[in-house]
Amino acid sequence: MTNYNERRFGINEPDIDIICENLELKEHQISEIKRLYFKALQNNLTQGRELKLTIGALAYYATKNYGLELSMKTIAEKLNLKEKLLFKALRHLKREMMLKY
Repeated sequence: MTNYNERRFGINEPDIDIICENLELKEHQISEIKRLYFKALQNNLTQGRELKLTIGALAYYATKNYGLELSMKTIAEKLNLKEKLLFKALRHLKREMMLKY
């Protein structure tokens, strides 16, 4: 029997792969994004937020951790989002999940 978070992750995983493919990320970055997304699910940080915003913010964080500079502007253009909303999503995730660079 799986719990709610595992089902949600299973439902969203193909969408996460598509979003990461649009951003042209490597496999280790995608796995890091999925790990962080599952952690965000467990902490109820994704409710009421668009999946693209959450994944875009996590992609920025993951690429910055790996030393690759994928700018917020580039992510916003590729995902067709506003840069301001991505910064807000990143700030929310960093604050609640205690993420550090």
